[in-house]
Amino acid sequence: MRNFQWSVAASGYKLEEVEGILFLGPSVPVSQWREYQPGQKPGLYRDFSRIQTPEDCLNFASRYGMLRDPLFAEQVSRWQGEAKVIREALTAYRILERGDFEALEEVVTERPAPRTQPGAVDWYIVDLESVGGGVLHSTLDTKVAEGTKEGALWFHLRRLVNDSLKDNVQVQLQKLDGPPELVTRPTNLLGFMWLQLAQEITGIRQRRICRQCGKGFWLYERGEGRPRTRRDAIYCSGRCKVAAYRKRKAESSLPMDR
Repeated sequence: MRNFQWSVAASGYKLEEVEGILFLGPSVPVSQWREYQPGQKPGLYRDFSRIQTPEDCLNFASRYGMLRDPLFAEQVSRWQGEAKVIREALTAYRILERGDFEALEEVVTERPAPRTQPGAVDWYIVDLESVGGGVLHSTLDTKVAEGTKEGALWFHLRRLVNDSLKDNVQVQLQKLDGPPELVTRPTNLLGFMWLQLAQEITGIRQRRICRQCGKGFWLYERGEGRPRTRRDAIYCSGRCKVAAYRKRKAESSLPMDR
């Protein structure tokens, strides 16, 4: 995950309609590629979740590359569909993380089964269409949902994430110099973004390199009795943040060559 690299075509990208279907792909011929590490792009999945139009898809590809294979064009409608699934997962996660019970009542409804005692609830229906989702509807047995609306929404969120991880992420047992290690490896950029989202949901800490001093620091510190760092943090401390600001200010005051 940390060393995952992806490629962006230096020639850029274009939208092209073929037999009524709009495609997005690299502008050919592609003579050069720009390699980068998506791990240095905090919250990349959030940027992708904002995609709505074909132009949004084109702008994202120009910055970060294709979703599944750097070389091949993809249908724009598939990009829009994937972005909508991530938006739905993010919406469900925000409701659960914030304890927004008003929104929970809106997206999870009860359906009594026939021939049951009055007031008994045998099914929950999860539908996020009213809050901008609606990609996938879940009808769940109350036992699967642990008997609560919150449990029903957690089940729905796990279903969204797990289905996407299954298709775009590999889990391998590796052994190099030390003991065997279980490695989670995205097979493409889409898988990387779903792993990013899954890590936020589970609270796994992410290690990042400080842009000022070059030292590593942990992005999340949940449940350790210390304040949690911001998701978009790029400096390991306030001292480095101030030092970077002073450096930028000094550089901006230098005379420009004529």
